Amino acid sequence: MKFNYKLLLILVICFLIASFSLSAFAQFPNPRVVKDRPLKIGYLWLGPIADSCIRHEHQAQIECAHRGGWELITAASLEGAGQRENMQNLITQDVDAIIITYQNIQALEDLIAEAAMKGIGVYMPDTEIRPGSIVDATSGQGVAAAKMAYWGINWLNYKGKVAVITYATEQAERERRDVIIAVLKNFPGMEVVEVQDMTVPDAAAAYDYAATWITKYGKDLKWICCVADFLAMPAAKAVQAAGLTRDDIIVSGIDGGNTAYAVMNEGGPFYITSSQPFEWYTHTVFEVLNQVQVEGIMPATEGSMVPLSRMILGEQYITTAADLLPNGTSIHEMYGYYDPNAKPEDAWWNWPEAGGPYKLNY
Repeated sequence: MKFNYKLLLILVICFLIASFSLSAFAQFPNPRVVKDRPLKIGYLWLGPIADSCIRHEHQAQIECAHRGGWELITAASLEGAGQRENMQNLITQDVDAIIITYQNIQALEDLIAEAAMKGIGVYMPDTEIRPGSIVDATSGQGVAAAKMAYWGINWLNYKGKVAVITYATEQAERERRDVIIAVLKNFPGMEVVEVQDMTVPDAAAAYDYAATWITKYGKDLKWICCVADFLAMPAAKAVQAAGLTRDDIIVSGIDGGNTAYAVMNEGGPFYITSSQPFEWYTHTVFEVLNQVQVEGIMPATEGSMVPLSRMILGEQYITTAADLLPNGTSIHEMYGYYDPNAKPEDAWWNWPEAGGPYKLNY
């Protein structure tokens, strides 16, 4: 009988990953459990710079109001130094939990650990996990990027020059960038001619990059692939400023939401995005937070909804301008988790607090 060394190697790797996951988080105490008062939640975000940020924060407001008046303390900054200061302030205030969305995690690693050591739960909706944090609720960013890559290949009939703009400070954007480029490189007719990584989210810079590439390559540039909508919208303006249309250069983004949908609906170069269920990400994090710090069910214990990887994954949906639902529709209707026939007690997407669900209004 031939010994299967490949299988043995796979098992060893899986064991090492599991061992690392356990050891990386086991050094921290359990976060405090609060049963006799509303929780006090710190919330770190970039501010209302994009629909993704706005939708996360809005759902957090809904969650806190619905769960008995939990207090939500928000703090916004675009820069790593400001983000560190904000988190230090929340730790000093001794909040019960801190939710972190789209921050420079490399700049916060030691503070995440510090908060965890003080019994403060740290949660990361759609933001890369670090030792000391409890969960990241997101989607497979690489999966979404691969879907986008194949869509673009088909749109261009397997031939064309492509430029990629990314915001490389965040893991999600790096995953998207790497997968898109990796897929395109396997098709001889597709040529990635430019890749631009940003360290801060800068719409004006995205416009300038796109304008420069259009001047350099002209109509030979067929696709400007942006890993976020807030980069795709100014890139599309640069295409239009050059007198070109989507028949000349297509622009794609990732995220979805009213701001992006409004631009997509105009018929210009920005035609497609990958719509993320931001509300589901935030709701899932709050479900975990409630389970851990109210019910006292800790990760890796019986009944916990948190897997060993600390990642809970949802699904994104490719959305073109032709796929947009009518204005006034709840954003939840765009996603697979939505069930119009669900019982009221199960239908978190209908909670009316804080103005109710985010609606399409493009």
